[in-house]
Amino acid sequence: MSEAAAVPAGVMNTVGMPVDGGVVDVEEIMVSIRKNIEARNKSRVCREDALLPQGSDFLQPGNATQSTADHLALLSRLAQIDLEGEPIVSHRSFLRFPIRWAKAFTRFWVRKYTDDLLTRQNCFNAEVLAVLSDLNRQLEEQKAENKRLREQIETLLRR
Repeated sequence: MSEAAAVPAGVMNTVGMPVDGGVVDVEEIMVSIRKNIEARNKSRVCREDALLPQGSDFLQPGNATQSTADHLALLSRLAQIDLEGEPIVSHRSFLRFPIRWAKAFTRFWVRKYTDDLLTRQNCFNAEVLAVLSDLNRQLEEQKAENKRLREQIETLLRR
């Protein structure tokens, strides 16, 4: 974009950028987005997953906008550790095969030591999720029973 673009604030409210005088500077937003993408690519902390809710803050466990079922669904997606890893590739055309061989060789020897630990962690995560799901089910049953008993008490008090 060669010219400075401005969009009405009602259109761009969800970006989270400060709005000055009812307009948002699109160029400023694009610079911010590019910086965020660059920082995410450098950090390699969490890869993109289309099934996870976008904009979720995983460091805030008490997110009030999500229900317990949503949290459990998110946990079940995050609990599975991928043992295969990313595909082995090299963008260097002249050294592609030696680099891929070295990466495969290294991954093979590293996985000999890590696969057992990661498999055990997967089992642990599955058990924790099963317990949490059961506790959530019991909690929902208790809430339903509590509601039913309150309604019975209210009908008895009205008599």
